[in-house]
Amino acid sequence: MVGLGSALLKLSAGGSARLLTESMVLRDRNCPSVISVVEYAFTALVSSFVLLRGRRSLPWAVHTQLLLTGVGATVLSNRAVSSGLSMPIRLVLKNGQLGANMLMGSTLLRRRYSAHQLVAIAAITLGIVLATVGDARSPSASAIASPAEYVAAVLCMLGALLLRAARGAAQEKAFAEHGMHVSEVIFAQHAFGLPFVAADTGGLRAMVAEWARPMWVLLAAEVAMDHLHKVATTRLVGETSALTSTLVSTLQRFLMIAVGAFFFAPSWPPLAVWAGVALVGGGTAVHLLSDAPATRSRGDKPPPSG
Repeated sequence: MVGLGSALLKLSAGGSARLLTESMVLRDRNCPSVISVVEYAFTALVSSFVLLRGRRSLPWAVHTQLLLTGVGATVLSNRAVSSGLSMPIRLVLKNGQLGANMLMGSTLLRRRYSAHQLVAIAAITLGIVLATVGDARSPSASAIASPAEYVAAVLCMLGALLLRAARGAAQEKAFAEHGMHVSEVIFAQHAFGLPFVAADTGGLRAMVAEWARPMWVLLAAEVAMDHLHKVATTRLVGETSALTSTLVSTLQRFLMIAVGAFFFAPSWPPLAVWAGVALVGGGTAVHLLSDAPATRSRGDKPPPSG
């Protein structure tokens, strides 16, 4: 079956990377910043072959847009993780990416969405609200010092979703206008973004100095699995479609919610969280199986009557 091997590799490598990250977070809640620095440095090095081409294909304005939105999403996501927000609720919030993509697609790419897609996003939004409220009242939220900090962590995660959606829309528009230059975008994002994710060098050095050997082993394994996940995703899109890749990502995320509830959450998530998970999962499935959104032109007019 075409794409089955890549789908299984994406599922296993991506899931392994997330589990390794959570294992590190249990040992040090501030480790996401170190993980980001290593991932950015590794990806910049691996993609540096684009420098051999000798000239740039995309305007600096495009790279600046992609850089600010990409780095901003990374920083906000890291803050949400470092705050103590539980793994299940973070994964539920990440499924709000579809709603963020629709918002940016409608405003920036002038897309129109079907009634099924709007209902799906309403279900996802309701599920996220239900799961977040349920989690905020559970013992798992005790890892966060105050309700205000919990709300701030949730807002950071939602802000990261919006920035990722804006970056995706900007990238799609840039590729449509200037051609697809994936390697150049990846290199510019990680090479120029590295100083921003490593801005707190003193704090990073102090954190790394305290790490024991197991943390370095986990970090090396996480970076390797994350790289395999990126390779598998690229292959899967080429062998099948972006829709198939997104469906596999959704399945992976919900498997991790179950695993996180068993092994990483300080207590079993309440019923409201599972109800939210069900709504988010159902809405995601409906959205992904709906027709592709149409694009409205600036000169769109209603059809003539009669």
